[in-house]
Amino acid sequence: MTRTSNLLIRSQVLYPLSYGRICKNLQCTCPTTTRQPITEAVGRESRSAAVTLTVESSHQDCYQSRPLGDRYWRPHRWRAALVAVISQPNRAATAFSAGEIVGAVFPSPFTALRYSIAVTDRISDETPRAAHAYGPEIWDEVAGCSWSWWDLWMCAIAVRDFGSDLDLLGASLSARIRESRLQLLYDRDSDDARLSHLFDLMSRLENADLSPGDLATPAVLADRKILARARAKMKGSIPQAAYARSAPMRDLPSARLKRRAARGSWPLFPVDPTPFYDKFVPTVDRKGWVTDSQTRRVVHTLERRLGSLDSTRLNVAGRMALYRAFYAAANELAEIADDSSGRLGDLRSEMWLEYLGIDWRATGVAPQAYWSDLCGLYVWEDLGLDHGHDKAWFKSARSDERLVIAEVLAGMAYEATVYVLDYQAAKARAAIVRLDPPRKARTANSM
Repeated sequence: MTRTSNLLIRSQVLYPLSYGRICKNLQCTCPTTTRQPITEAVGRESRSAAVTLTVESSHQDCYQSRPLGDRYWRPHRWRAALVAVISQPNRAATAFSAGEIVGAVFPSPFTALRYSIAVTDRISDETPRAAHAYGPEIWDEVAGCSWSWWDLWMCAIAVRDFGSDLDLLGASLSARIRESRLQLLYDRDSDDARLSHLFDLMSRLENADLSPGDLATPAVLADRKILARARAKMKGSIPQAAYARSAPMRDLPSARLKRRAARGSWPLFPVDPTPFYDKFVPTVDRKGWVTDSQTRRVVHTLERRLGSLDSTRLNVAGRMALYRAFYAAANELAEIADDSSGRLGDLRSEMWLEYLGIDWRATGVAPQAYWSDLCGLYVWEDLGLDHGHDKAWFKSARSDERLVIAEVLAGMAYEATVYVLDYQAAKARAAIVRLDPPRKARTANSM
């Protein structure tokens, strides 16, 4: 491959930027190419012809732009040297195998939106290197479905190490989370992301009537680089950005279950709490951490707004929806607020007890829907809302409803265990025990 001369790289025409800054601030777009003499762009060394490549400023990480189309970044032995695959002038369908920057004129300061880079029109014999795969990119299509590199890597590990059993791979990940979670530098978030993608992969394979061996075939596994890459990807940290994580990896099971507990049962309510919730959102939707003084002001606003809404002659179903919406909004605020004064905690506890005191049976809501919603709140409440009132959650349950509550809690405990959410699982199982008092206590009460 033709190299730019050292003299040219040191030319005063080049803006003195490091390769790292160029990668951070430039992202190639579909260029409009025009021919012009190289001497006009460089001014030092005479060349036969050149192409002007237009690029745009971007604050995205350079790795996010690498998989886009047929353009990629590549380091150079001299600073400010960039290699990009560009379209040949007057031949949109044909591409240069490589184009080397020989000069550039960057305005100062380095904040303009567009730059012109002179790129030689020499065609190199070197084949461009394939874009690096980070995982979410499409690897191939099998049985009419698209499969990502993450899918292939997990299937490859399952076939080679676990006898094509993805359940065993999931059990291995779960065991690693439980064994390593107390380690100081252990990154549980990455293993949670792998586990989340694995469960999604298992569901998609089942729907497509495929097995891991249908993706990780012997021909695929014959490439040692694929298996080595798969083993490397199943260890260590995974960046949080979208270029490295699939959709299931970015939406972890803990976030999904907590979101479902917060608002998942609202469509089953006689009156939808969403309109009331929307009235609280402008008050609790804050950017960043909320200081204690700010928390006190927000609590005062919430209290006044709740009082004004509750005084609008709402029926029982309406009040139930109002206080349920307040619980969800106040809980979101509590997660980002400094409540050193305790004002927010006191208000949440007071309104929570008010909600539990509403005659929900008079609203017409199904017992299954009501207790499922309340069980979800109980399992995911971890801010001390029920301090001193831990028995109030299921106090109004009748004897025939306790079986319903126990079944709901058992299902949540199993789900939490599968996703290695052991605190929530233990909390659900403990609630089941409290629902069924010891036999001796029941006998004494009957006597």
